[in-house]
Parts: sequence; structure tokens; C-alpha cells
Amino acid sequence: MKFIKDRILSFTFIFGSLAYGLYHFFNQTIIEQSDAYTVTNELFTFISGKTFGLIFIIVSLLKLYAVICNRVQMKLTLYFILLCLWIILGACFFISFLEGYLNAAWIYCFTISAFSTGILSNSQDVKVRGLD
Repeated sequence: MKFIKDRILSFTFIFGSLAYGLYHFFNQTIIEQSDAYTVTNELFTFISGKTFGLIFIIVSLLKLYAVICNRVQMKLTLYFILLCLWIILGACFFISFLEGYLNAAWIYCFTISAFSTGILSNSQDVKVRGLD
């Protein structure tokens, strides 16, 4: 239980990202049909909604493996990949919002990104030297 409690932020970030990926995997036309996804659709025209979801699923599952098996370098790398995905997604939603497609998804994406930074501050694996 202590293992989970010590990594609750990581698990929340992982399962939230996994759920978002599953949503897109099983609702693959949402990117093409929803106005909120206009910029996202233009940016990711080379992949389908199913593939978009699959990216979140694969990275989340790999991160889950890294957290459970305590693979430090893998955890950090996958954390930054997921963080970048959420920031890019938030930027796309924000641009869509500025273009007149009303949505609040950009707020959620940036909030998820901001809260996820707590993972690094609570991590025993990340030691910042010279800032004591």
C-alpha cells in the first residue's frame, strides 16, 4: 500500500492518460467530427483517431511498467513524452478556442500538465544538485 501511496501522482497521471487514449481508441471519429479538435486534426492528419489513442495507451502502459519495476530513466523519459503530448494537445485546443470553436479542453490539458509536475517534485529518483 505504501508503494501506491508514494506514487499516487504517477498512477493518477498514467491512468488518466490511459483513459484518454482508450476514449480515442474506441471513439476514433471524434477527432474528425468535433470542432474542438480542428487544429489537432490538422496537426495529426497523418494518423487516425485510433492511432492517436494508441499513442497515449502505449506510452501510458510503458510508464506503468516503468513505475512498477522502478526503471528510473524509463520513468523520466516516458513522463516527459506524456507531458509533451498533453501540452501539444492543450495548445491545439487553445488555438481552436481562439479560432472560435468554444471548448474548455485546453484548460483541462494544461491543468493536467501542471499537476503532473508534482511527480518530479515528489520523486525520490530525481535529485537536483547545487540547489540546496
